[in-house]
Amino acid sequence: MWYTYGAASGIALALSTDGIKWDRPSLDVQPGTNIVRVASEIDSITVWLDLDEKDPARRFKMYEFDRDCWKGRILFSPDGIHWQHETWVGPTYDGTSFFYNPFRKVWAISMRSFIQPLNPPPKPEWGKGTFVVGRARRYWEDPDFVKATQWEAGQLRGGNEDWGEGKPVLWLMADKNDKARLNILGLIPELYHVDAVAYESLMLGAMVIWHFHPPGRPKVNEVYFSFSRDGFHYSRGSYEPMLPTSPDKDAWNAGNVQDVSGLCCIVGDRLYFYCSGRSSDPNNLSNEGQLSTGLAFLRRDGFCSMDADAAAGQLTTRLVTFKGSHLFVNVSTPSGELRVEVLDSDNRVIAPFTKENCVAVSADKTLLPVRWKGNADLGQLAGKKIRFRFHLTNGQLYSFWVSPDRSGASYGFVAAGGPGFTGHRDTVGSAAYK
Repeated sequence: MWYTYGAASGIALALSTDGIKWDRPSLDVQPGTNIVRVASEIDSITVWLDLDEKDPARRFKMYEFDRDCWKGRILFSPDGIHWQHETWVGPTYDGTSFFYNPFRKVWAISMRSFIQPLNPPPKPEWGKGTFVVGRARRYWEDPDFVKATQWEAGQLRGGNEDWGEGKPVLWLMADKNDKARLNILGLIPELYHVDAVAYESLMLGAMVIWHFHPPGRPKVNEVYFSFSRDGFHYSRGSYEPMLPTSPDKDAWNAGNVQDVSGLCCIVGDRLYFYCSGRSSDPNNLSNEGQLSTGLAFLRRDGFCSMDADAAAGQLTTRLVTFKGSHLFVNVSTPSGELRVEVLDSDNRVIAPFTKENCVAVSADKTLLPVRWKGNADLGQLAGKKIRFRFHLTNGQLYSFWVSPDRSGASYGFVAAGGPGFTGHRDTVGSAAYK
């Protein structure tokens, strides 16, 4: 874990074997401390472990924003401890970050920007300030990490930024479903920050929505899930916060809850989401509050589920093709059951993969094999267009996949990794649960 220390005076490193109890190692950058970077005003840090990097000296990549000169820089390190400044990035604000999209093999820049609302209020003044423009995000990408950071600036025209062709494009902003917390004219939610990471077969995004900044308390920022198949177009799915603030002004997460780069680690059958939070601090005139690091847990693949009660539910997939021969599910049916059948492109059941021949699954686990009597092997259908039909009673179905072996390895991406994994894909299956 890399984190800023003091009043953003620099960056320090903490280590953990379980993700919960953390130690501060004694390092040689500042002997006797766990400091890895010394600077006066460091903000908006992203650190990325690049397992595909061919140059060992660039295995760890960092972006940081220097508030002293109001510029962003990138650095490289062979070990995450000793860092070398590579270059300054293009013109930007604080709050900019980056992530890697392995599906399209590009480094993506998530850049803070500002834009005037499509329907600004007729009287924008509220409180003691004046509403002018709202926070949004711009996007830039390149297969080469250094080139991805060398964009050119745009211009401010008519209250909006005009970047022009061949420059970072307007990407994401809060939308009409982001409800304002206070009924104040001109006060609308804004998109404060966006990070993303490859998780299984899609890009998992974290959107930080700014709601308001109450007097005497930290700003109310909350983190929301989003999902993408290409890394650029994101669907929110739910407008309930994933990592919310607390109504208690003295709570560690009273305000300014924000995600971390990499978003989550996979630890056995759970996802570990780390975040920052702030409590109110009457002695801090800026109302930025006291900082803490928080940890939230979620069932693996537990973003959503298809549910059924005693009246059996049925789910038929679109046409899919797969590699492998073993079907696995993430399901909770301790008082019910799940059965699966396989259909051809004309919706005809393929024997012996019938509902009646399927061995009922009744358990609450994130990795469970689905079998048919007679040890029927799905490998004979690999590469063909088929549909899976799930029959569920009294339970929740979270996900399914076809694995090449009995370990249940999905060969999907594992976000920021976790104990037991040997790379950025799940090639070990059940072994990671140990």
